Amino acid sequence: MLEYIAFFHCLKFAIENSLYCDAILKPKQIICLESVFFQKDVMCVLPTGYGKSLIFHLMPMLLFAKRKLHGDSFGGISSEDVNTIVIVISPLNSLMSNQISRLSLSGIRASFLSVKDQSQDSENIQLDFTLCEEEKLLNGYYHIVFAHPELLISNKYGRDLLLSNTYKENVAAIVVDEAHCILDWLVPLLLPYIL
Repeated sequence: MLEYIAFFHCLKFAIENSLYCDAILKPKQIICLESVFFQKDVMCVLPTGYGKSLIFHLMPMLLFAKRKLHGDSFGGISSEDVNTIVIVISPLNSLMSNQISRLSLSGIRASFLSVKDQSQDSENIQLDFTLCEEEKLLNGYYHIVFAHPELLISNKYGRDLLLSNTYKENVAAIVVDEAHCILDWLVPLLLPYIL
């Protein structure tokens, strides 16, 4: 029972420190956030317009609050203190850049690590830091890091980023947006290893 009180306390903190301070969460959004809070894997298949993005927009503050839960108050804590990182893997540039703009209004620091020019060799993918400052990315400054799947799976820079101490200590969740594309992403990457 106490763990659920802690969850709702942390959820309240996350909502109050987001763009969605007036939002009323839907039951399935709460169930997804509760599962993440209790460290369960989640597969969230919801219709268009249901609010799937809201779930991962709330995650950095929710999981930060869980880490810092002491007593009944988060007094004096602001988004500047949050060191939780959520990685969102998505193939859609337009969705990511729009979300970064919206998130910045609430104090959630978001970045987009994009592919500038993809060559045949996945190790040599050209990275685009237009919506991301590389030094801040490496230092774990961003709460949400949007990235293309090939950048994190088959590129040395992406792998090194995920294996850095900063990311190993602070990544609280990895979200795969547009999950129906997973086979399209993985088959070309794994094909050389299968044959």
